Amino acid sequence: QENSDEWGISKLGMVTVPYDSSDDIRGVVHYMGTKGGTQKFTNPAFFSPSDPYLVVLRASSRIEGDLASLTGFRHEEGTFFETDSALSSWVCIELPTPLNITNYTLGYYVRGEEHIPRNWVTR
Repeated sequence: QENSDEWGISKLGMVTVPYDSSDDIRGVVHYMGTKGGTQKFTNPAFFSPSDPYLVVLRASSRIEGDLASLTGFRHEEGTFFETDSALSSWVCIELPTPLNITNYTLGYYVRGEEHIPRNWVTR
């Protein structure tokens, strides 16, 4: 099928990434990092600003770590990102295309109770 990736998803309209499991290699960030399954994974936070698969990351603060680690799938190597522990702290992962989200997994690095995400919004 023209203009489609390994899942047969059209790049021209709404993207639906099928939910398989909580495995890192089947999620939307992995989909973006493989450019729809057409290449080996690269952290999509490092793509050029003109790349349609760019994932933009923002945070209210930074105490430690690298913000790009949120989309890098290198947590087994000890990479992480940590915001301030204030109630108003936030992280934004901006995906480049409209998504039809039916399931998702939110992973986090546990370093004490104060660093566990408590509330999140998808929009």
